[in-house]
Amino acid sequence: MTLTKKCEARRMNASDIYLDPWNPRTGGLSEGIRRDYEKIRSDTVQAKCKEMLIDSNAKGITDLLRLMKAHGFETADRMITVEFPDDPTKVLAFEGNRRTAASKQLIQEIEEGEFTYTGDDAEEKLGSLDKLEVLVLPKDYFHDDNIRWQAQGLRHHEGSVSWSPMKRHQHIRKLHERMKTPSEIADIVGKTTGEVNRILMASWRFDAVRSANTPYKDSIGDELYNYFADEGWSTKLTTWTKYDQENQNFGNLDNLSLILQMVIDEPRQCSSMIDLRDNFTKLMRVDGTEDEEIGQLRDETNLTINEALVRKSTRLSEQRSAAAAQRERQAREAEERAREEQLARERQDLERTPSNHVRKLEEFTMDLPSFSWVVGEHSIIADTKLAQKARNLLFELRAVCGQLIEQMNDMETDVIG
Repeated sequence: MTLTKKCEARRMNASDIYLDPWNPRTGGLSEGIRRDYEKIRSDTVQAKCKEMLIDSNAKGITDLLRLMKAHGFETADRMITVEFPDDPTKVLAFEGNRRTAASKQLIQEIEEGEFTYTGDDAEEKLGSLDKLEVLVLPKDYFHDDNIRWQAQGLRHHEGSVSWSPMKRHQHIRKLHERMKTPSEIADIVGKTTGEVNRILMASWRFDAVRSANTPYKDSIGDELYNYFADEGWSTKLTTWTKYDQENQNFGNLDNLSLILQMVIDEPRQCSSMIDLRDNFTKLMRVDGTEDEEIGQLRDETNLTINEALVRKSTRLSEQRSAAAAQRERQAREAEERAREEQLARERQDLERTPSNHVRKLEEFTMDLPSFSWVVGEHSIIADTKLAQKARNLLFELRAVCGQLIEQMNDMETDVIG
């Protein structure tokens, strides 16, 4: 049976819907109050949940408040809740804690006179907050974490209002800590087993960064999570910091401190996780050792890593420009050589051509007398007048050939000269 089929649709007062202390947005409160239902519903716990909920998101609940003030509560996007075991008329929000908090906040502002709906549909919008339409699970599911995680995973791992990467990863981490296997977690949150494994490793890596004994130990906030998760991490960084995945610790704290310096100290040398990865792609050799030139620049000139990278990048750019100019010069020289060689071949062809033609003409001319004798004396042609005419033509042809030979000899002398 699907999750929604286990639910009953109800219209409830916002005051009877409570925020979940174990929602990833609220950070999770003490396990000791799980069966203390009165304490869960207490103003102290609920106020703490709301505070953590707002702090967990850059927008807090202001975006939802703005929408609700414009359109009222939209029933198309219902919260998933569960009955309290001690009082089924009250429910806990498994999924939809931001919407629950925004609804409560708006109702409070209306009651205190801070906000009023106006316009022709003001009454309709106000009525949408009177009774909120929610999906309610039976009280038997209150302590069923599988159902809680499934409800949360439906929307926030791949849904339209996604948690931050750290919150999503913490959610998966909690599932794993409750003895869920990666394949079971994958089914709950809609990811592959490989993705779940990578997320777990990223979460453990960030824990190792926070616990490492570096000068920045107390300055590592949640906002740095992505630098050390899959998006900003690389195998070169693993090698350079000597990170041990099995034992979850760093063997080279000096290099880890340099990374933290780049992402914490102002002005930041790496403004994003992509910058960090790209800079270390330039900084590291294939084997993961530091580029000697970068190290030397930093040692001799006291440059930061970023400044050393810029200095080396400038030098490499100049080298590339010089190499390109040299390649262009070599190409021009090769083209000139090819042109000269072509001219030389053409000159040789011209020198050889007249001699070949002269030789062939001389051979042809030498054969003309015997041919003319055959025509004239042996009367191959029956008509003697015609034979005489042919013989005269042959003599004329011989004379022309002689003139051609003289002209070609002159041409050959001119070419050679």
